[in-house]
Order: sequence, then C-alpha cells, then structure tokens
Amino acid sequence: MALDAQADGTFIAQCMLNHALDGAQVKTVICDAKGREVISQTDVVRAGGDEVSVNMKLKNPALWTAETPNLYTAHFTLMNKAGKVLHRERQKFGFRTVETRPNDGLYVNGRRVTVRGVNRHSFRPETGRTLSKAKNIEDVLLIKSMNMNAVRLSHYPADPEFFEACDSLGLYVMDELSGWHGKHETVVGQKLVGEMIKRDHNHPSIIWWSNGNEKGWNTELDCEFHKHDIQKRPVIHPQGNFGGYETMHYRSYGESQNYMRLPEIFMPTEFLHGLYDGGHGAGLYDYWEMMRKHPRCIGGFLWVLADEGVKRVDMDGFIDNQGNFGADGIVGPHHEKEGSFYTIKQLWSPVQIMNTSVDKQFDGKFSVENRYDFLNLNTCRFLWKQVKFPTATDASNTTAQVLKQGEVQGSDVAAHLAGVLDIKTTILPDADALFLTAIDRYGHELWRWTFPVNKLNQANEVLSPFCLLYTSPSPRD
Repeated sequence: MALDAQADGTFIAQCMLNHALDGAQVKTVICDAKGREVISQTDVVRAGGDEVSVNMKLKNPALWTAETPNLYTAHFTLMNKAGKVLHRERQKFGFRTVETRPNDGLYVNGRRVTVRGVNRHSFRPETGRTLSKAKNIEDVLLIKSMNMNAVRLSHYPADPEFFEACDSLGLYVMDELSGWHGKHETVVGQKLVGEMIKRDHNHPSIIWWSNGNEKGWNTELDCEFHKHDIQKRPVIHPQGNFGGYETMHYRSYGESQNYMRLPEIFMPTEFLHGLYDGGHGAGLYDYWEMMRKHPRCIGGFLWVLADEGVKRVDMDGFIDNQGNFGADGIVGPHHEKEGSFYTIKQLWSPVQIMNTSVDKQFDGKFSVENRYDFLNLNTCRFLWKQVKFPTATDASNTTAQVLKQGEVQGSDVAAHLAGVLDIKTTILPDADALFLTAIDRYGHELWRWTFPVNKLNQANEVLSPFCLLYTSPSPRD
C-alpha cells in the first residue's frame, strides 16, 4: 500500500490486492499515538478490480516534523462479501506536507526549514554493514544528540529499522539509490528505484529521494521516482544541480558564497570533510554563519557521521581504516566522541545564548535566539547554577561548589525569532561562573554554557580583549 497524509488532514491510501475479489471491502481505521480511533471508513473494491483507493480527511491532525514527530497508525482490514476478515495490515505514518519552493527553500507544513544534516553509513567494526535494530536506533540517537535534524543515507537505502527510528525520534531523511560514482544501467535502475520506493515510501521522515552520488545518477531514472511515489517528494542529484537544488560538494568558503547567489536552493549534500577530525570543528562556525545569512541557503550535510574501520581478527583486534579512507567521521568507529562532536552540538543547538560572559551587575537576563523551525522557546526549560571553583592549593576538593541553583521555563519566543531569557537571579559575591543548561521538551540536553563571572568592579581586573571579538548575528527570518 502507498500512503499520502498531508498537513491539512487529507489521507489517501492506495491498497493493492493480490487478485480480484467479488464484493470485497477494505475497512480503514486511523488511531492516534495512544491507540484511540480518530476516524474510520469502509470502501468497497470495484467489481473485477484488485485495487481500492481510500480517501479520508482528519480535522486538526497532530503534524509530523523532525521537531514534533507525531505518528498515527492506519489499520487496514480486508473482508469478503460476507464480512469475513481475510487479511489485516497496519502502517505507521505522519501527517505532513513537503514542498520545494523554487528559488526559496524547503517547506514542511508550510514552514521553511533549515537542514542541519550529516551523511551516514551503516557500519560497525565487528559487523560491517550488518546492523541490529538497537544499533540503528543508536545511530539516530547519536545524530539527534548533536542537535542535527537531517541525515543523508550514503550511498544506499538503510535498514527499515533505521527509518522507523527516524520516524519516531524525528529526522529528515534523504533516501539514496545505491551506488557511489558509477550509475546503474537503466533497466536495472528502474527495478531498483521501484523496489526502494515500494519498501520505504510510507515513512514520513523521508523528505527527498537521491538518484545516486557524485555524478553517479542516471538521468533516465529521474522520472521513475515520481512514477512510484504518490507524494511526489523532491528528487536530488548529489554534487549536481537538479530539481531546484544546488548540491555541490566541498566548495571553499569563497566559492560557497558565490554559489549562494545563484537562483537555486543551495544545500550541499557533503561539506566540511572530517578526515582525522580536521573539518567539522575547525570550520563549521564560519560556514554556518555564512549559510544562515544567505536567503536561498537552507543548510547541508556534513561528511560523515563515524569513522569506518574493520576490526581485524588477524591483527589482534586492530581497527583498520584502510589508510585515510575511513578515518573521516565526527566520532570514532565505536562512536568515541571527539572534539568536533561538541562543536557541532553547540553551534547547531536550536537555542543560542548570545552573551559571552556575565559580571557582578548581571540582572538575570540573557539575549537568546530561537533557531527552531517550529517550536516556541517556552517548550524548553533552563537549569542554572552559580559555582565557585576550587583553588590550586585546595587538594581536598577538586569539584566546583554549587552556591545557588534554579530552574526556569523558556520565555515566549517564537521559532526563528530573538528575545530575552530571564533566569531571575543575580550574581553572588563569591561566584566564579554561571552554568546554564537548555533542556528540550523531551528532556534532552541541547547545550550547557559556562559563563565566567568577570569581576569588573575590581580595580585590579582588566577586561580581556577576546571578550569583545564576538558579535551576535541578526536572527534569520
């Protein structure tokens, strides 16, 4: 069956039968996340036909986005003319509308979204590309922990369990036809495209289809995607210009600026290669600030999630990366966290505190930017602590002493806007620093900031010139 569930509540299902059944009926029941029935309908199969089309409309559905992964379940029951149940199927799905607006951007449910993505291989040193359900979920949680909202599957479709995790936890997915630099012959490619979409197309997390990688696209297959996909999702040529998307890989900073001035939507499907942890942390801030400011840039996908190395049983468990071919991940082969992990997590946090320090006159108010695409800042909560650090000679205590702490709800700041966060505290005389932690609606840490207390009222202290280097950018509309 093929589903199309739009943001206005329209639900369409194309149900295929193995053969015609005289007087057969299909009953469709849609249930919410708590299992409660919200709408149902029974459709009679056309005489002599082997297909039934279901068309219903739900009022005010809870919409699916990467920030709000609301899922429903459609239950299908096939009955014969006498009402006897012959077969049952069920399918999880989400109500959401995906649009590419030319020369503008990608819109989900009528809202322009920013892509904070990463390329991902299915891989573990011990099992290669064979992963368990638990490992697929582990990958999605890792991606989400860096405040990413999108993943490109490089360079083959993932396991169904991975898509299920993206559906339920919230990630925008680019599902990619298998290949690397070479392209499939047309007859073979037609079969592969059809089977990929037939298996994957009901997942709400899938936002784009990719016709291969780095000029490995067969242009004769472009029309095949929409032939099978009733949702007509965008088709991408990674490292190419197609479908209104400019996706060139590894452009320099200056080249990227020039490409962003072109009419196409700029969304590099690979940028800032992470070989030996040398790309992401070192360059992301500059690139990301540039990308945010250009109106036709919607973000992109870092290369790559994790190092790929095979555990060699003939080399006492040595992780073989084949020279420098596999050591290009944000994290290690077993997801060991390197410096870039924390850089990405900070820079891609959907909540950004624009202050760099506080002083004794601090009144509890921070300048804040809400970089969510859908959620209000009031869906987050903030934990704060005023701490005093141990001295170099205090051997009995090596941890920071918490002098005072508290929690506040985020202020009313809509997505894409800036405002003020008031944590309702003043700085204690003995405080050395203020810790501030942003927690999202699901209880996950977005980031923890550490603000040193600059004791500017003391005559012997001088303001560091480095505190003056940072200027906050204007929030993007």
